Amino acid sequence: MTSEWLYNQHKTQRLTGVLLILATVLALYLENSTWSKVYHYILHSDFNITSHLHINVHEIVNEALMACFFLYVGIEVKNEMVTGELQNWQDRLLPLGCALGGIIAPGLIYFYINHHVASNVPGWAIPTATDIAFAIGLIVSVSANIPKKLKVLLVSIAIFDDLFAILVIALLYTKSLNGMYLIFALLNLLVIFFMSKARVIKLIYYIIPGILVWYCVLLSGIHTTVSGFLVAIGLPLVAYPGQDTVYKSNLDKLYRQMKPWVEYGILPVFALANAGVHLADFSFTDLYNPVAAGVFYGLYIGKPLGIGLVLMLFYLVQPQTLGKLSRYELLGMSFFCGIGFTMSLFIGDLAFGDFTDKLNLVKIGVLTASLAASITGAGILAYYYRNQDNGE
Repeated sequence: MTSEWLYNQHKTQRLTGVLLILATVLALYLENSTWSKVYHYILHSDFNITSHLHINVHEIVNEALMACFFLYVGIEVKNEMVTGELQNWQDRLLPLGCALGGIIAPGLIYFYINHHVASNVPGWAIPTATDIAFAIGLIVSVSANIPKKLKVLLVSIAIFDDLFAILVIALLYTKSLNGMYLIFALLNLLVIFFMSKARVIKLIYYIIPGILVWYCVLLSGIHTTVSGFLVAIGLPLVAYPGQDTVYKSNLDKLYRQMKPWVEYGILPVFALANAGVHLADFSFTDLYNPVAAGVFYGLYIGKPLGIGLVLMLFYLVQPQTLGKLSRYELLGMSFFCGIGFTMSLFIGDLAFGDFTDKLNLVKIGVLTASLAASITGAGILAYYYRNQDNGE
């Protein structure tokens, strides 16, 4: 997969951002209107898939659709690591360093604000995430002059953020383990890796073991997003023969086929199912609550601060890695990384899903911080490019 596909689809990315905004507004409307009971009834309607598995609509979105999203993320990571912008460690060092800075600083800010309340501490990872679809969709809407290198850097940082999120989900948000199902999941995963090693190219043969991995991981107690990512890493990355196709590999083809379903379907549906906040109970004093404040300051201050410090270090030690990017472009991008939204809401649901009051505070913090980060990042870049156009 070439990175051009990721960075030149401006209309696609803008539409994704618009759909996420519309889904969020609709979720807020449904939560605060006479449709609220219907909204919750639909989200919590149960389905009996098997005698062992009972799942409602909200869980289908968060357990099944988000597993598909992380399959999509895993394909992107594998392609970028093997054939794309992150093939060697020299290319990975800058976005990896920025991602670590953008993870450590928000985590520390949240922990500092919440360390005195033990039940709040599990939410420390909420402000460490970046919503790649929202961030790219908004940054390309600011100006037609956004350089490719800036978009590459933003996407690369978000990729490492996603890798960290998967690790956190696997290690910290697994409450109990069922060893038998975990073994079955590993066996099916081994089948996928062996098939890949044997150069079984047709992806249709991976559907059944992939579904079995998801099912066994679900019943094992580990969150299913891990299954989507691991299956993606196990799939074969095989080049097509000849030059008569726009696809470089089978995973490139799958990625492009999944792209509209993920960006126009899964992400807006996730926002619709998870972004609702009961505004009648909300007051601006809620932003002083440690949970909401930790999320807000972690995303809005911690993200750009952590990334900015790493960028400053690279500017002093290896300025060539930044190319011709100006400090305004880098600062604006750093604020766009503070748009947590989808991923932050998802981690928030894992951390506080059993505590409705805390989850509402998380949503308030995420939504306000993402809005503030969007406005600040867009304002910085718009100011810079307007002055560039005026020759200043």
